[in-house]
Amino acid sequence: MPESPGPRHWQYAEREWSAFVRARRAVSNPRSRRPWLIAGGTLVLAGTYQLSNLKAASLAACLVLARERCSGRQGNRTSLGFGLGYGVKCLGASWALMLLAFALAAGNVGIMALITAAMVWEVTPWGAHTVKIAGYCLVAAGVIVLAGPIQGPPL
Repeated sequence: MPESPGPRHWQYAEREWSAFVRARRAVSNPRSRRPWLIAGGTLVLAGTYQLSNLKAASLAACLVLARERCSGRQGNRTSLGFGLGYGVKCLGASWALMLLAFALAAGNVGIMALITAAMVWEVTPWGAHTVKIAGYCLVAAGVIVLAGPIQGPPL
């Protein structure tokens, strides 16, 4: 019978969760003088990565490994080794959108679901064509956000 987690396990988990909460609060602190800089910077970073050659190479490697797995040609690699390689390649292809989901959409489930759907779509053979379009849209949205808050005319 497995032993139940001790108090040290819970302390470690609590420290990890509190670090996550602190990072999230730092990103979305309403008392910050310029909170749009974080949001705009994250959008521009994710967009420029979508347009980079590194993203294209990671996405191509992720797609090749997915085809190998579906066809049963994983060579001499074990399932664990193949899965770790596949995970690293696909993480390289999607880390910017994951950052976007964490930094901007953690409070909105609908936007997080939309970003997740974009990540899933782009690792399909049909979605690789939409990566550049998404990159340009993210950079444009980031530039608009970086312009600062838009104020209406005085009433």
